[in-house]
Amino acid sequence: MIDTISILDSAKSNSARTITSITSAQKEKDFESIMTENLSENKPLVFLREDDERDLYTKEEMLSLSERDFHTRLFISSAVYRNNCVWIRNHHTDIVASSSNFTYIRDYFKAAFSTENHTAAKTTLTAELTKWFDLDDPEYYTYATTLASGLSSEAANTSFQIHEAMVKSPDDVRAARRTL
Repeated sequence: MIDTISILDSAKSNSARTITSITSAQKEKDFESIMTENLSENKPLVFLREDDERDLYTKEEMLSLSERDFHTRLFISSAVYRNNCVWIRNHHTDIVASSSNFTYIRDYFKAAFSTENHTAAKTTLTAELTKWFDLDDPEYYTYATTLASGLSSEAANTSFQIHEAMVKSPDDVRAARRTL
């Protein structure tokens, strides 16, 4: 009797893991398609994941890396994937999970540009500045240099998901970058 219950519990547990894996894998594919559809650089993307067990890039990824520069880029999304809505894109991969501090940048942008609620934008910016003052030196410099690279030259290294909640049209991207 105990063995049967253990086997049933194990089967339920494995089934739940499979459903979770499928859901996570589908979310991952959905997010990758959001990035692919919303980036205008016309260069292949590289998606290295935290749980990726491989040690090497594929041949296609190696070719893609040779075309990439070393600028750090930001991708701001209305879609939340792995508790992130701002993704750091560097020379090595396009989906580096950002710290929660970058979420303030998205919240500020959404308030200032998408909803044009300037009181909310100012409040978010105040919260962001307060967070900056609490960071230790290494965290602060990492955050500041990442942000500076992403927002330099009127946010030329920042891309947005085209979505009703963010940037409504590709024609609005230039204005969106100037808002940042």
